[in-house]
Amino acid sequence: MVVNGRTYVIDAGRAAVTRFTRAGLSMPSLAAVFVTHLHADHTVDLFSFPLLSETEGGVVVFSGDTARTPNIPRLAAGADILVHEAYHREAVAAIGYPPAVVEHIGAVHTEVGDLGAVGAEAEARGVAISHISPADPNVLSDAAWQRAADQSARKARYGGRITLGNDLDRFPLAKPGKGK
Repeated sequence: MVVNGRTYVIDAGRAAVTRFTRAGLSMPSLAAVFVTHLHADHTVDLFSFPLLSETEGGVVVFSGDTARTPNIPRLAAGADILVHEAYHREAVAAIGYPPAVVEHIGAVHTEVGDLGAVGAEAEARGVAISHISPADPNVLSDAAWQRAADQSARKARYGGRITLGNDLDRFPLAKPGKGK
């Protein structure tokens, strides 16, 4: 539903994000997602939508599950923290999935090597990597993830820091010279 240029999604069932983009709607116009009830066929794509949270302390943007798109840097413009999902192409391929599965993962997720460019385009103060694939540290260690993130930042000349996020991590939002 679009009202005065603001888009409202009612229920986020299977392929809701695909239908959203096919309808020609832009993510920055997304004002809210309403869920009528908590059945899987109404919520399965809920976490595929990006989310912007603006507080007195700063701005945090969550990418949701997404292939690289210009919509995320636009939504996250100037954010203190951009929490972005990522996959590692080489590690996913090394797992032994069929080529079609590897191709699908690449079509719906952002490669860690692109996060520096996304952070730079958004001019976000920092990027926290979440919802990683592969998540098994026996396949790709946290240190290897961080090296890939650091390489991505250098390649894109991104001035912020890209950090592999972990459960219970805390990221300060106060900008230098403001707040604490």
